[in-house]
Amino acid sequence: MEFYPATKNIEETHHWIRRCIVNYEKFGHCFWAVLLRDTREFIGQCGILYQNMRHRPEHEIGYMFQRPFWGHGYATEAAAACRDWAFTHFRYEYVVSYIDPRNTRSLAVAKRIGMTLEQSLAAADNDWQKPLDVYRVDNRHQPR
Repeated sequence: MEFYPATKNIEETHHWIRRCIVNYEKFGHCFWAVLLRDTREFIGQCGILYQNMRHRPEHEIGYMFQRPFWGHGYATEAAAACRDWAFTHFRYEYVVSYIDPRNTRSLAVAKRIGMTLEQSLAAADNDWQKPLDVYRVDNRHQPR
């Protein structure tokens, strides 16, 4: 949660869970738990989240993992699976990731799954009220 404004309290956590449930009902997706295959241990979350950050509907690939599991390729593997699912199952034209420009690990994951910088947003230009880089990858199989 280093690049989030703060960790969530109980009320904010309940709000987040409700938002995920609504996203599943409306769009068929949100965040999924990521478990280690052998032990079934929860190591983080990754998924496709409906966003309206730039005042238009978009689908964001987001990922958050516990620190002991950083650097093992789990975020890249999960984010790539979400990208592929977004393109093959939902047929989205593109997906984005909103990333704090200081978050070099998340930037590296975005680049490894084929995303490129599309736009830098000033703090005043987004709901999170902090500078954000918007990374994007297009569905190459989507007719234009």
